[in-house]
Amino acid sequence: MTKQTKLKIRFLSWIAALTIMHLMVEKVFFEIPKPMMDKDIEFYQPKSEAESSLREMNLYIHDKNLITELTIETGKKKVDDDYMVVLREYHNQMLELYRIISSKTLAMSINKMSENIDISRKYTGSDQCLIIDGTQDVYNKLIVEYPPLINKINERPQAILNIHKRIFNIAPEEDANGEFNVDGAIERIDIIRELMDDPYLSVRKNNTAALLEINQFMLGFDSLHSLYTQCAQSYNQKVSKLSGYRDATSFIIFLILTIVIYRKEMLNL
Repeated sequence: MTKQTKLKIRFLSWIAALTIMHLMVEKVFFEIPKPMMDKDIEFYQPKSEAESSLREMNLYIHDKNLITELTIETGKKKVDDDYMVVLREYHNQMLELYRIISSKTLAMSINKMSENIDISRKYTGSDQCLIIDGTQDVYNKLIVEYPPLINKINERPQAILNIHKRIFNIAPEEDANGEFNVDGAIERIDIIRELMDDPYLSVRKNNTAALLEINQFMLGFDSLHSLYTQCAQSYNQKVSKLSGYRDATSFIIFLILTIVIYRKEMLNL
């Protein structure tokens, strides 16, 4: 075997050994995941878009004075066909609000951030990222109150649709002969009674329960995002630290293998 052939075999052995050790370092000794923060904007973007739409919808409800127009507590409002038209308009706006905050993109962001918070806690072995202003109160409150709030909000549209269906089926104030329709009047009274019993269908004076509930949802999203950001930073710090250890280990192995395989050549220099 010629000297040149031996050098080629030694070189190929060196490459093979480095490759095997590199794979072992990457997959066995240091199995390091990817950082989280590259998806931070992706998680928050749906909320920003929803917030913009909600702001426009709130302005529309305010400009049209819909809640005041629907107030009947003073006894001055007549529950007639015109009233029902305003009520349907208000309900349509509320349905649009619920559609926005119940979107799949928002739900996916909430689920993914929650999952990543758990991943970070398990990977770092610490709950330090859950501490805001020195306590875990924000996190503890969020896990208790936020899921039920989301469930309630998801149920609101169906309640509106149910009452909407009844409103559309109300008989006109006057029948074909121009006579007062008693059945229609009774149905209107029953509907208003139900509306008065449910603050989230909102016909009470100064009642903004539905809008406040939506605002609570948005604030909860912000709190979740803050926790996610902190936990992602803790997660990435550990990833970065382990990456440093991995790179140092790879370099040491490179030196050792090089010395072992080319020791004769080095001694002859």
